[in-house]
Amino acid sequence: MASTPLVLLEAGDPTNPIPVPNADLAVGTSVEILGLESGLLFVGIDETSSATDHNGDLDATDERVLGLLDATHEIALGTYADSLRSIGLALPAGDTPLLAVADGSHDWLVAFLVDEASQDSGSGMGLNTIGQVGQTFSPCYPSNQDSDILDEVLHFLKFSDFVSGLFVPTNSGLVGGERIIHADGYVGTVSREGEEGDCDLNGDGDLNDRIFRWILANQSNLTHENDDSRLHALSSISGPAGELAEMGDRFVIVVNEAKDGRDHEEGNGIQNRDLIAWLEPAAENDWTFHQDNDIEYGWVVPTWMGEAVGTSRVGVGFSEQSNDVPFDLNEDGDTVDSVPTFAYYDSGTGFMEFPGYAIGGDSDNMGIVILGSWAYYRVSEAENGGDLNGNGSGTDMLLWASHLSTGQTLNISALNSVNDTPAVLSDPSNASCAAFLVKEGGAVGDVNGDGDTSGYAVKYLRF
Repeated sequence: MASTPLVLLEAGDPTNPIPVPNADLAVGTSVEILGLESGLLFVGIDETSSATDHNGDLDATDERVLGLLDATHEIALGTYADSLRSIGLALPAGDTPLLAVADGSHDWLVAFLVDEASQDSGSGMGLNTIGQVGQTFSPCYPSNQDSDILDEVLHFLKFSDFVSGLFVPTNSGLVGGERIIHADGYVGTVSREGEEGDCDLNGDGDLNDRIFRWILANQSNLTHENDDSRLHALSSISGPAGELAEMGDRFVIVVNEAKDGRDHEEGNGIQNRDLIAWLEPAAENDWTFHQDNDIEYGWVVPTWMGEAVGTSRVGVGFSEQSNDVPFDLNEDGDTVDSVPTFAYYDSGTGFMEFPGYAIGGDSDNMGIVILGSWAYYRVSEAENGGDLNGNGSGTDMLLWASHLSTGQTLNISALNSVNDTPAVLSDPSNASCAAFLVKEGGAVGDVNGDGDTSGYAVKYLRF
């Protein structure tokens, strides 16, 4: 069997590259590594490199046809047990979300977006049309049907079924973008109303919204959520999760009340806040916005959100503007800060709980990471009104950590204010240590002793 341009390197023998076998790529085809998710390697297959059609659209001009490789096998006797195979569908150009959820040994639920224009074989028929998906995928059927080929449409497959030839990838019919997330066998993504055949998905009278939509990843009998009371307009907040996250077998989103055209605080008449809500997709319930038995509490306004990989928690920057009345949580004399919380669903209370520490974090760059029993996050001295590490500055960014069970909290080190970065870097699935960057200069000084204070120094924690 011919090999691909890909090679594997063993940690114990890094100078001996092992070629990856080829299942169905044309000789001379170039590939691009797109990412590794739970042991499944995503690659882009460039048809132009070998002038060969890999996605059945009757041309050889697509530069990114999806390919998959099971990267969890062992190398034996100088060979690799699995092959790179084409999925036969064209991905969008640029950054595109990819999802692989492990489902047993050598198997995954895989979800991705397909680019209509690249996949079109000359018919001009899009992938989110009645003829492709059926009549129930859109709440606007039979009016406002999509008739272009300008969209990116959510598809999914079960890896083992595809390899065995039992099923081809399934077209969900949902326009997607930004992220793809998973909960309890369901996959969800962000649909823009203007790309769904000018369909007002949430029934608020406009076509300007980004709506979270989801579907059970089943190869047959697709059932779409078309009840506009369960389709909500998303906000825009900071954090790696953005406005949608996985929390075990539940989805978590951040809804902008003004964009949604609805008051979700049980009739208080205010429609100007971003609120967290959760949903168990397997249940036929509405989204839960209220997280407390007391009507005045339990309304959560987030400023930052990130999934805690390997756990059923979500890191949330909890604004002091939450609930009915703002509250000075970190006791610095104002109510404009956010504190780090490590949210989870409590089956005993039926609510989403938000344990954390009452210290002002960097509200839009919280950087929460959970490793084992500890949560690490970015704290801003300026947001707390003073010097927290005793160096006389009062303007440092600091690394703090809180124990998830006992609440014990430690002021660990000076840190950095690099945007959109986690507080520490590690492998959450097997963490024995973590590294972080410290911004040198000022009261922090020369951290690594190299004679200058103009850059960053690397420090680490060992568990």
